[in-house]
Amino acid sequence: MGVGDHVMKNATGSGATDTPMRYTIATGPRSRGTIGDGGTTLDALTAQHGVTAGSVDFLFIDHDKSVYLADLQSILARGWLRPGSIALADNMGLPGSPKYRAYMREQEGRQWRTDEHHAHVEYQTLAPDLMLESEFLGQAAAGLNP
Repeated sequence: MGVGDHVMKNATGSGATDTPMRYTIATGPRSRGTIGDGGTTLDALTAQHGVTAGSVDFLFIDHDKSVYLADLQSILARGWLRPGSIALADNMGLPGSPKYRAYMREQEGRQWRTDEHHAHVEYQTLAPDLMLESEFLGQAAAGLNP
């Protein structure tokens, strides 16, 4: 985990030991790396925080724009998202992450349902920006699972 990365456990239910934990993962702009580090960060999230299949409710993506899509695909490959999980991608305006945005548009209604939110670049009001809020519909919705 890099500086600026956060994992928050979100307790569900009554707190019984059989209640599954839910997670919010935020990759921050001060992170030293990306998830595309050969699996080291993803392995650490599993080993140190217990992140497992279907346990991530919210993924905030705000780091190196060139790897937004690759990092999302690494998380998808591990099955951490469940139907209804939200991926929020920040700073999608110019230059943004064209591959990520194109992927979300291509997968609209299949694997993802995405809303584009107009915003401004942080700390000022002159430069417009864009955030993508995407709800994961599930692997089966995309025809990836039988």
